[in-house]
Amino acid sequence: MSIAQCGRWGSANVLMDGQVCNPAPSWARNGYTNPQIYYHDMSSSAWPVGTAISVWNGSPNVHLTWSPNGCPGYTGTHCVNVYSGNYGWIYAGKFTADYDSQTHYLRDGTNSVMLNDNFVSAYPY
Repeated sequence: MSIAQCGRWGSANVLMDGQVCNPAPSWARNGYTNPQIYYHDMSSSAWPVGTAISVWNGSPNVHLTWSPNGCPGYTGTHCVNVYSGNYGWIYAGKFTADYDSQTHYLRDGTNSVMLNDNFVSAYPY
């Protein structure tokens, strides 16, 4: 099932049919105290993903790591590919993923972030 079918993700709007996921999809812990997520950053230098990761990592319930040279592929960890480009004027950023409708865990290999270079000047980082 696609997250886009859930309607909202936190404070972000999702572009589909307006359904609300209950429970919301999440990352599997896979033997770790908290889910281990690596962000493979392939975005341009206009997007300070490494800096943002240090802020996002303030959550006590998840461990995030900036990984500009690729995800290490450790057993039980997750990888999110981060891209940037000119994607028109539809969104500033987009997270795409699928999840298992039985376990409600995000499916590995389906996760990506697309940062829109058309909006980069709107964010004073």
